Amino acid sequence: MLQTCLCLPLTLILGLLSSVDYEALADPPRPVDSRITAPVIDEARLKQVIAAVTQWSRDPFIIAQVKAQNGQHAHLTQGDIAGLDAQWHMESASDKAPTIAGLLAAPLSLYLARLKAQRENLYTEIIVMDDKGLNVGVSGPTSDYWQGDEAKFLETYGKTSGTPYLSEVEFDISSQSFQIQLSLPITQDGQAIGALTVGLNAEEILPPEKPPPESP
Repeated sequence: MLQTCLCLPLTLILGLLSSVDYEALADPPRPVDSRITAPVIDEARLKQVIAAVTQWSRDPFIIAQVKAQNGQHAHLTQGDIAGLDAQWHMESASDKAPTIAGLLAAPLSLYLARLKAQRENLYTEIIVMDDKGLNVGVSGPTSDYWQGDEAKFLETYGKTSGTPYLSEVEFDISSQSFQIQLSLPITQDGQAIGALTVGLNAEEILPPEKPPPESP
């Protein structure tokens, strides 16, 4: 029995194949969960937190540690900074992390970890940076060693007015909670010498719940 065969020109076949959107087929867009909305921060509670963090930015021990690292890093070029940051990233994905372990064991990092532990439910991280945006002390591991290209540093360092910078409230998938970053310059004698960033659990600074109405 003879079978018929539909033969198409090779150029037409290739054209049809090239028009298929394989990325769309492999990974279709996921619907956005409209139920996840950023909470409204209570301004009065936030002011209390800002007041507390501002005192940290004036802490003599923190200032001394920042000044010391500024002196040690005065010779660093942008290329040197990129190399240090690359080393940090490499160690983050390795079982051996002498640079990260050394910073976490530094006196300032241990001091910041104790500050964070005072209100573990509110503070998610504390980072102190030098005048180049490099970590001086951290309350825990960070994804980057150099923060100098991020808003937490760019919006604070050099601004001697001491005006705090607040990031947008964002939903953190890993912790399943809303986060906000509060950043301030660290100054001495009116000159910025570094910056301080504190991560906050936004759900801990929500407006107080209204009491239920009394029964008649």
